[in-house]
Order: sequence, then C-alpha cells, then structure tokens
Amino acid sequence: MRAGKLFTAVAVLNAALGLHNLALANPASGPTPSIAPAEVVRKEVIAFNAHDAVAVAKWHGPDAKLRLVPQGKVLATGRTAITAFFKHVFDSSPNVRITLQKQLVLGRMVINYYSESGSKYTAVISTYQVENGSIANEWITFG
Repeated sequence: MRAGKLFTAVAVLNAALGLHNLALANPASGPTPSIAPAEVVRKEVIAFNAHDAVAVAKWHGPDAKLRLVPQGKVLATGRTAITAFFKHVFDSSPNVRITLQKQLVLGRMVINYYSESGSKYTAVISTYQVENGSIANEWITFG
C-alpha cells in the first residue's frame, strides 16, 4: 500500500474509533475523563521516557498509589510523592528508558510488559488501574 493510501486508511480508522483527538493530545497536559485507559498509560510512558517527572505524575490521580509487587510496599502516594519518586528515578538512572513489549487491556486495567534499558533492571511489568482519565493505582514488578 502506498504511503498516501496508508495514511488515509489510518486516519479513517482513527476517526471511526474516535482516536483523532487522542493522537494530537499533549502527553504533559494531564488527564481527560474521556480518554481510553491504554491511551492514558501510553501518555504516561511518553512522559517517563522524556524524563518529565511532573508530567508522569499528572497522568496519575491526586491520591494515586505506586506499589511494588510482590512485596506490596507503597513507593509513593499522591502526585507530589509520585513526582519526587520519578525525579529520583531519573536522577539516579539518567539513561533509563522503557519500551513496550506486550500489552493486555481488561476494561480499566492495563498490564504492560516493558524491556528496560539504562538502569539495573532489564524488564518491568506495570499494572495500571485507570479511573476517570488518570491512573488511580500502579503496581510495578522489576525483573
């Protein structure tokens, strides 16, 4: 398929699925209640890979919790603590990046398997609970 036809087909599909506005949204702009859970997570990952701790936190709800699995330890609660947590991550691993390898979406739950580079880990599984356009809970397993 030629590039022009491919672009047109993607545009028609995006419009049919109501994705045309999502593709243009600014990842740092924060939650919108009508945004699909997988798109919320995608925007949070873009902010993560940009090392923008404030933008990462904006995609989490005001009372969101980050937890370590299987230990159950709460790593951060609320946007201020989430900002501080990710600022520490970016400061201690300035080359960290995650790349989505697999995704499972079950309604408001998004489970992502990432390969990770630039840190002491090689893989991460994050499970996100998305409510009203923001991440309410995130469970993280490092590998």
